[in-house]
Amino acid sequence: MAGPTPEAMSPELERICGEHLREPLFHASLGSKELFHSNLLAWLADKYPHEMAGIMAAWSEADPGATHTPTKRETRRLDLVFRLPGRRPLVVENKMFAIPNPGQLIAYDSTIRDEAADASKLLLALMPPGPLPPGWQSASYGELAAALEHATEGIRAQDAFDGEILTHYISMIRNLHLLVSVVGVS
Repeated sequence: MAGPTPEAMSPELERICGEHLREPLFHASLGSKELFHSNLLAWLADKYPHEMAGIMAAWSEADPGATHTPTKRETRRLDLVFRLPGRRPLVVENKMFAIPNPGQLIAYDSTIRDEAADASKLLLALMPPGPLPPGWQSASYGELAAALEHATEGIRAQDAFDGEILTHYISMIRNLHLLVSVVGVS
């Protein structure tokens, strides 16, 4: 099924799509979709664990004794397992272009118990999820963009290039979130 022709696009949709086409990180993300986003978030967590602990604080419970260990990616089908300083482990199921499936989340429960028994569980999704299984919470990419924005200046102060990458990433995911809200999901 083909998308709308340029003549049929609203000015808002055309503006959003134009911004995506100008964003270099959007083009870099096309090869691996969800994995690109998981890898970028893991890089942030491992290079800037204290900043990432603040970013993810809304979705993971405090644990004053917790220390950072390297982020696990694609371990036993879990997209991300964050272990950030001062936070309980956080398991993230990343759904960029797929519709979230509660059955998939339920199937992960035994793996999560084995990998991080006390973990908080987050569905990070571009599209709005339906009802979630007990113990799961959700965040949109728009919410992630807002949380990341609070850490941008601190990261930029440590490394200007990393701050610039984060700024572009925030712009990209904010536009993706906006695109889904303009186009809608059925």
